[in-house]
Parts: sequence; structure tokens; C-alpha cells
Amino acid sequence: MDNILNTPLYQEAVEEIRFRMDMASERNVRLFGQTWFEKHFKMADDARSKSSFDAILGQMHATPAASTINQYSARPIRSIEGFGKVKAEMLTAAHTYKLEAEDLRDIALYQKLYPAAKDRQKVLNYIIKKLMNVRERAIKGVQERIDITVLSLLSNDGKYTITKDNDPGSPYIGTELDFGFDPTHAAKVATSGDIWNDANAATVDVLEDLLAICDQADASNYSFEKILLRREQLMYMLTTAKLKKYINGTDRASSPITLEDVNTFFAKYDIPPFEVVRHTSKVEIDGGKDFNQFQPWTAGKLLFVPSNDFGTIEHLMTDADLIGPDQGVQYAKYNHIEVTNWEQGLKEGTNHTEFVSAALTSTPVVDAIKDMWSLDVLHAKG
Repeated sequence: MDNILNTPLYQEAVEEIRFRMDMASERNVRLFGQTWFEKHFKMADDARSKSSFDAILGQMHATPAASTINQYSARPIRSIEGFGKVKAEMLTAAHTYKLEAEDLRDIALYQKLYPAAKDRQKVLNYIIKKLMNVRERAIKGVQERIDITVLSLLSNDGKYTITKDNDPGSPYIGTELDFGFDPTHAAKVATSGDIWNDANAATVDVLEDLLAICDQADASNYSFEKILLRREQLMYMLTTAKLKKYINGTDRASSPITLEDVNTFFAKYDIPPFEVVRHTSKVEIDGGKDFNQFQPWTAGKLLFVPSNDFGTIEHLMTDADLIGPDQGVQYAKYNHIEVTNWEQGLKEGTNHTEFVSAALTSTPVVDAIKDMWSLDVLHAKG
């Protein structure tokens, strides 16, 4: 009997999965749910052939009035204030999963239990489900790496540092990526004694802190669509005495308030609505024996954003695209992530099994970063 990995039914399942992923990518259909970055970033349509490029940042928002001149005057030469570039370097996110021996035994047993031609589709669907689970884990891990990157940099004034906590297996630990956030757009709460913590809930004026950002941005012709923040900061706002009094009035100053109450009230002051970032990431540590779980959105950071469209996830052409596929390896693409699978067996000195790998060399390009402002509510203005 053929090795289970080489049977026509198994190979048909692999081909069916490849077809489904390719079609999902072509039609922009999500097979595995929506990632956080897909809410605000688009995957670039075309892959780049080089791993680094310059992104243009800081275009002007307000155009100074032209000078009046006569026929003898030279036209004044203007500087393009705030215009700049940031060097974006792509990094590869990749990992490999092995189809476990028990899964292969289950597949083989299932085929023995249902050998009849009438059960062929049932057996095929069973194999597809087993193999798709492995591919889903591989793909989601690559997508999660992008989520960690964009959530971290957006909530840390455009900087993302690779650490042993957020990427323990990386050779780039200690490397900082800077995406060009305007440092003049980063603020801390104005009152030195009143950072947003439980001890100050009776005295903090969140309206004043938020208005300070909106007024400063408005003076520079910036406008915002929403404010992103962690749930802890939203729940804190709902407990502050001054905000309750603003919304409920003096006679009901201690009554509870809701997010809907807050957004309705702030709209009167042209403060945009809040959107809570709920995202918990986990990374494998200690050789897969344990996980480090954390929230990539920085605690205490509020991000004021101009729109839902933040930019693109730029990505690099794969070796298979440029050089050609390796023999004995099957390839598929899912949302530009390259998914490969190959067989290993006794001739390589291992048990018969299949390996599945997902990889993407990419970087986010945050076109809207020049229009974003941040407020740090856990660190007082120095």
C-alpha cells in the first residue's frame, strides 16, 4: 500500500485546499476570520521586489497664502515644512508546523473504516478538515505577527521595538522600527498630579485633557474620526466624578454613565467617539512548552485617528515568485502569505509526516501616521 501521504485521495485533499486558499485570496474572502490589522490596513496588491523603500510622510495640511508681487519681484521660494521620509525595512514572519503522527493515523484509520466508493466524499472532507487546521494555525501565526507590530507601533508613537517578550525567537531582539510619528503630536496629561488612575478619579478632568488635544489639532487643520484606547482607560473614564457631573448634572452626579452617554456628550464638543481595542496576543516561549500572553496596545495610550484607513501592508516577492518553486514542495497563497507543504520520510531519517509552513516578508506603511495624535494618560507632563 502507498504511504498515506502519496495516496490519490490525500493528494486531492491537498490540491483542494490549495485551490480554496488561492480562490479566497483572489476574491478577497476571509477563510479564518478578520484580523485586527485588516480593519484599518489593506494588503498591497502587488509585491515589491526589494526589501526596503522610502515612505513619504508629513505632507502639509495648511497652505500659507501666496505673497503679492509686482512685475519686478521674484517669486518667493517656500520650504515644504514637515515633509519627510521614513525608511521602511521588511522583516519575515514565518513558522512551520508538523502534521502530528496521530493525525496521520486518524486519516489512515478513517480511510480503512470507510473504503466504499459512496463514502469517498466524506473521507475527503475529513482529510481536508485535518489538513486545513494545520494551515490555519500557520497562517494565523503570521497574521498575528502583523497585528502585534501594528498595534504596538500605533500605541507607542510610531515606534516598535522587538523584544524577548513580544518575539522571543527573533534574531532582531533590541531592534527599534520607527515609522515617523510626529513628536509634536504626542502629549501627556497636563496636570502633573492627575494622571488617570484610581487615586485621582475624584479630581481628573478627562474632558479638559481630550479638549487640549482636539484644540491643538484643530489649530493645525487636523480633524479626527475616532479615538482608540484600551478598555481599562474607557472604564476609568466612566468612574470619574467630573465626567459624571458633566453628563448627569449636579443632582445626579453619582449616577452611572455608559459609553453611549460619553460619546453623545463629547460630540457636543467635537470630540470624536471612542473605539476600544480588544486584542490579546500570545507567543510561544521555552521551546513551545509555554506561552507569553500580553496586550500589544500600550496601556494608557489614546490614539486620535483621522479615518479608518491607516495605510497598507507592503510585502516582498517570495523566492518561489522570483526564482521558481522547489521540487517536491506544494505552494499556495492566502492573502499574500505563502503557504508551503512537503513530505518527509524514512529516507530523511524521520517518521513519515508532512510539514506546513506559512511565511510573509512585510512591513506596515502607515500613511495616516502624519495625521495621528496621541495622549498618554498614565504619565504626567514633565
